[in-house]
Amino acid sequence: MQIGDDIIQYDTLIGADGVSSQLRRDITGKSQRANMYIGCISQTDLNKLEIRFWDKLKGFGGVISNNNFSMIGVGTGNGQTKVFSHAIEQLSNENNVDTRLKACSFAPTGNNIRLTLGDNIFLIGDAAGLASPLGSEGIYYAILSAKMLAENFNKTGYIHAMKKTRKHFRRERFYKKFVLNSFIRNRVFGLYRRQILKKTVDRFARSLLQKDLSK
Repeated sequence: MQIGDDIIQYDTLIGADGVSSQLRRDITGKSQRANMYIGCISQTDLNKLEIRFWDKLKGFGGVISNNNFSMIGVGTGNGQTKVFSHAIEQLSNENNVDTRLKACSFAPTGNNIRLTLGDNIFLIGDAAGLASPLGSEGIYYAILSAKMLAENFNKTGYIHAMKKTRKHFRRERFYKKFVLNSFIRNRVFGLYRRQILKKTVDRFARSLLQKDLSK
């Protein structure tokens, strides 16, 4: 197989080269879509797990505390720079975190999972598109996919072992597309003045995110 300028001979090939996987791009001819995330690290434990949604932002933000530090972050798709900047500034100011200490990263959207590219070519982690569609949590799914592949080292077994994860992703994708959509949240819920329903939707979204973030 030719990857770039190199000719590779293999019995089994495993792609674990991240969201911009060259292996996936060279074989399929295209890169997967990714979401952008900006976070600020605080050396203080803020002792909170807060998930927040903005009506005009196609994503979410939040505060995650872990032992001796906390992370404030906001994630979204492309084309929302102004709303994106406002959201991270708002969260940072509320929690007294220095926004000059920002870091940027990219994660798969979770919409295009490819576990195999042939009988003996496998993808794991971000290269396979395994990141939560809602929260873009990827570390847990990278470890899980590596474990499942090691225990089921063939195409059929690996795909079957990841069936439960893919079902969970489909549920999150449906929720993100049809329930967290800003038009539905603001127009439909607002039309019937169902603020309680809107709050229930937000609570359920937070529960899904918390399950991913706590893994």
